[in-house]
Amino acid sequence: TTALEETWKKEDQILFLGDWCKIFVRKHIWSNLDYETLNYHWNDRKEYYEDYKYLDGIYEDYLQILYHELNLIHNTSYSIRFWRILIGPWLRYFIDAIFDRYRSIIIVQEFNKISSTWIMKNSDEDWIPKDINNFYNVFRDDRWNHFIYGFIIKNLDQIPFTIIDKTNCPPKDFNNLTETKLFSRIKNSITNTYARNIPQRFNNIIFVDSYFDKIDLIKLQLNLGQLPYLKSPVLDLNDSKVEMGCRQSFKLKMKCDQFERILNKLIPLQIPKIYLEDFFRLKDISTNAFPNNAKYIFTANAYSHNEFFKFWSASQVERGNKLFIGQHGGNFGTDLWAQDEDHQIKISDKFLSWGWTNNKHDNIIPLPSPKLSSIKTKNNFKQSGDILSVLASLPRYFYCSYSVPIAGQFLDYINSQIKLLTLLNSEVLEYYKIRMDNPDFDWNIQERFKDIGFDYLLEKRVGSLIDRLDSSRLCIATHNATVFLETFSANFPTIVFIDPQYYEIRKEAKQYFDLLHEVGILHYNATSTAKKINDIYKNTLDWWKIEEVQNAKDMFCERFAKKDLNFLKLWENQFDEFD
Repeated sequence: TTALEETWKKEDQILFLGDWCKIFVRKHIWSNLDYETLNYHWNDRKEYYEDYKYLDGIYEDYLQILYHELNLIHNTSYSIRFWRILIGPWLRYFIDAIFDRYRSIIIVQEFNKISSTWIMKNSDEDWIPKDINNFYNVFRDDRWNHFIYGFIIKNLDQIPFTIIDKTNCPPKDFNNLTETKLFSRIKNSITNTYARNIPQRFNNIIFVDSYFDKIDLIKLQLNLGQLPYLKSPVLDLNDSKVEMGCRQSFKLKMKCDQFERILNKLIPLQIPKIYLEDFFRLKDISTNAFPNNAKYIFTANAYSHNEFFKFWSASQVERGNKLFIGQHGGNFGTDLWAQDEDHQIKISDKFLSWGWTNNKHDNIIPLPSPKLSSIKTKNNFKQSGDILSVLASLPRYFYCSYSVPIAGQFLDYINSQIKLLTLLNSEVLEYYKIRMDNPDFDWNIQERFKDIGFDYLLEKRVGSLIDRLDSSRLCIATHNATVFLETFSANFPTIVFIDPQYYEIRKEAKQYFDLLHEVGILHYNATSTAKKINDIYKNTLDWWKIEEVQNAKDMFCERFAKKDLNFLKLWENQFDEFD
């Protein structure tokens, strides 16, 4: 089921559940085994999309149930919106991840060739996460996935299994509170005092993890007649002892299908302690750390992984105050489906996009991107500089539902980049550099490129992409993300190379991608991409300055990467309008 080799019976024929089992640097082990690899169930991308919609319904059902159950357990009466803001990110990640693992096991059952599997011993209590950050870090780990696959196999009771004499323990840092040095504790205490008292007395709009540059945020708040509030409280808590009796009291679905019966057992076992055992400590810390009455709250990043912000903002929403969320990266408005985008739009009173709108949601307001508006046009760059390709980084295990390669499909993405290299002129390769992303997730990118003799092209991600462009002549954006929104904003020569099989585009955005394709900015295969690079690399600026190319880029930016030199004034006007 995973890359944990102690669970492989190497002398027998082996069925690997997916490519995540086969770590590249361990190829000398697994390549010499008698093995097959199961075809991944979401290689059918239409099924992936249909399952996304199905799981959205499952998520809404369980949110409704947990809203009642958690209120009952805590003797509270919070609204479903409160619980959506607080537990929604974890619940959706969890449901989709469990379904993915469940479907793989169901397909194995239909395989009719399995004689047994090995499962390590474990304690269910050991795997209960402290909070969403704890969960997010561990559910992409081999050990957590071995625990989950084992749980599903044991509960379905269709595949013979053996509990082996090895214990599957969580990573050492699982559930541990980071030790903070004395100086940092003093600094955090000062920050937290300011963060609560100053905004509470003087500010109507509370900015938390806003994605604004610090100087711009100071200017915006002063223009709004507020004292600058730059840093949100730095908070954490030690997790409490697990109360299994409380967890076993959950009343979930009575009439349900096989997958939901798995969820009914796993949700009480995996719901983070911060929503259950530590709920009232979360409440006390959050209430004491943030202003007690915020008319408007704005964030770009805190809505998902900052548990204290989520509790506080959800509590403020309960009192009739407003939550605004700002876009913080690429994909938004373009992906055919996007779990994270859906969640942000659902929980916010207003979602401030980088230019796009959606007829299905009237709470989306297009504004210039603070991040992109701060990027200066690259008028002077090295025409003899590098050709810079920017790689993506995605986990080995499925983790979030949106239009990207998932699980083993990431190898198709890597192989397409390798194919591109084989089609480039030798002179082009002299200037070609590949900027890796972090983390690697044990894909062993460097070792893979070394194996085919291209590792000399790789470089680690150091400094900002915009600064790196100063020594480049052309950027190759290889995934639908923030990269080409940044390079377009700098008006820097850019080729976009994405595989439409994995980067599905929604209907409303397709015309803008078609414009990029028609003028040779956007390419859908390695052959077309290589030909364009080979044709223009000697003078990329001549091609980039062609009127049709500039017009296509500008029209795309107006919709998905809107920038304006007066963006602060436009944001100020928008907040004044809210007031």
